[in-house]
Amino acid sequence: MITIDRATRAVRYNAEYHLMRHFAAFVDRRARRLEFCSAAIPALAFVKPNGSVVVICANFADLPIPLHLELDGQDWAFDISAQSFATITVPASGAGRRC
Repeated sequence: MITIDRATRAVRYNAEYHLMRHFAAFVDRRARRLEFCSAAIPALAFVKPNGSVVVICANFADLPIPLHLELDGQDWAFDISAQSFATITVPASGAGRRC
């Protein structure tokens, strides 16, 4: 996850490091993984004990990719930056989505 060049002592944080930072910062250990379909990008979705939803996605392309989320009758649209990971949090909207 972290690469250190012994000669120059340069530190490089690999993609896996950044992905783990997203999980550690936004996904509660008691969260449940949700079924999530995305033809455009790799993504995982979780529902936290408070009912909020976290979606972590990756864009390995060289251009931004649009992402459309529909949850509990509400729509959200985002552009995921090129060569990046993104985390989207959706607040709880009702008791029907609790862990």
